[in-house]
Amino acid sequence: MQMHRYPAATVYVMSEPFEKGLRMVREALARTELSVTAELDVSDRIQRQLGLGLAPCRILLVDSPYLLLEAVALDRSAAVLLPLHVVVAGRGTQTVMHCLNPPALAGAELPAGTAAPLARLQTQLERVLESVAIRQDSYQPAV
Repeated sequence: MQMHRYPAATVYVMSEPFEKGLRMVREALARTELSVTAELDVSDRIQRQLGLGLAPCRILLVDSPYLLLEAVALDRSAAVLLPLHVVVAGRGTQTVMHCLNPPALAGAELPAGTAAPLARLQTQLERVLESVAIRQDSYQPAV
């Protein structure tokens, strides 16, 4: 079995309400070569489609155009793993972020040429999140 450098998911917490926490994450990403390529408002979608109210929750799709180019230039299938998903959710007076690492979660072998750019993206994303929040917890799937 392949050992992964990263856990399947990492949790970060900041003592800021959701809107301020989300803004802080976006601003921290903007100071780097990482960018939010898309955003899904999960709580709004559930409210509109099911009529249920939830705490605020957004999924940010984060990538780096340079690392994406590097990965897909070597193997087009790398695009399935990029961008990385970051769940930003409100929890009372706190903002919680869940950052998934798809290869570790699935226990999958990466396409050729994908491992290095994906690892650099993961490292950059962790640095950004650790600049605004405290790493709280890691989840490793059962083996």
